[in-house]
Amino acid sequence: MKFGICLPLRLKASASQNIDIAVDAQELGFDSVWVSDHIIMPEKHRGMFSDVFCEPFPLLSYISAVTSTISLGTSVIILLYRNPLAVAKQIATLHILSGGRVIFRMSPGWMREEFDTLGVPFKSRGRMTYEYIKAIREVWESESPSFGGEFYTFSEIEFEPKPVQLSVPPILIAGSSEYAVQRAALLGDGWHSRRG
Repeated sequence: MKFGICLPLRLKASASQNIDIAVDAQELGFDSVWVSDHIIMPEKHRGMFSDVFCEPFPLLSYISAVTSTISLGTSVIILLYRNPLAVAKQIATLHILSGGRVIFRMSPGWMREEFDTLGVPFKSRGRMTYEYIKAIREVWESESPSFGGEFYTFSEIEFEPKPVQLSVPPILIAGSSEYAVQRAALLGDGWHSRRG
C-alpha cells in the first residue's frame, strides 16, 4: 500500500510552507505529494477552500528540485484552463527533470464561475476534455504529431522534449459522474473518484 499527501487546499499555506511540507513528507516516507489547482476563487466559494492556490507547475518544479524520491502529482489539474500543448510541455519537462516521478491527474472542472471568469465554455467542457487528452497523448507519443478536432487542431509541428525518454506519465482522470468513468476507461490510465 502506498500513501500520499495533498498539500493544503483548505488551510492557508504559503508557497514556502507547501515546499516544507513536501520535503517533510519525503523524509517521513510518504510515497507521493499532490498539488491542487484553482486560478481564481469566486466570492461565492470563499471559505470552501484556502484563499491561496499556488500555480501547480512551478510549485512542483521547485519541489522536484528539493526532493529525490517522492512522486509528484497533480490533484487535480483543471485541464481546460490552459492550452493543451502548454500543459503537455510543462508535464513532459517536469517528468524529465524529476527523473520520471510525475503523475498527471486531471479533471474537466466543475466551478462554473471560474470557467466564466477565464473565458472557457463551461457547457463544452466534456467534449473539450476528450480532445485535450488526445492532443496531449499525440504530442507525447508521436514523432510527427497532428490532430484535428472540434476545438483544437495542429499539424506539421515538432514537440520536444517528449516524456517517453523515461516513460509516459500516467494520466488519471478525476470525476464522480458516469462520463468521468467512461473518459477514464477510454483515454486514461486510471480513475480518481473525487471531482476537482
